[in-house]
Amino acid sequence: MNYIGKWTKFEIAYLVGFSIIIGIVSLTFFDPIKPDWFNYLNIVSAVSGILCVILVAKKNILNFPIGIINVITYGYIAYVYHWNGSMILNWFIFFPFQFIGWYYWKNNLNNEYTEVKVKFINVNQFFIIGAALIIGITF
Repeated sequence: MNYIGKWTKFEIAYLVGFSIIIGIVSLTFFDPIKPDWFNYLNIVSAVSGILCVILVAKKNILNFPIGIINVITYGYIAYVYHWNGSMILNWFIFFPFQFIGWYYWKNNLNNEYTEVKVKFINVNQFFIIGAALIIGITF
């Protein structure tokens, strides 16, 4: 199976460039109270988040294991800083959905490649989802 796929020069430059920026910013703003490994965890979390989004955009199944790393690390960072909403969202919503998405993605693969068959919602489904979101946010 071809898990890497074809990467454009722009995608490689984007990933490398933003990883360097994240590294510089993270190293500049190290939390002096936290141990060094925790400060490096910020870099791992940020880079894995960017990589996960790029892999999703490329329709690559490897976004799920990278996403698992991201939600675990960012959830832990949120836990340490008492960002309870982000912790709950990452650990109890995004983490289980990584496995659910991985399962459904794996079962909808096209032939021997790792790209998934893309399905679009119709207009009725769009309005139903929109109404559900508005009701959910309101109440």
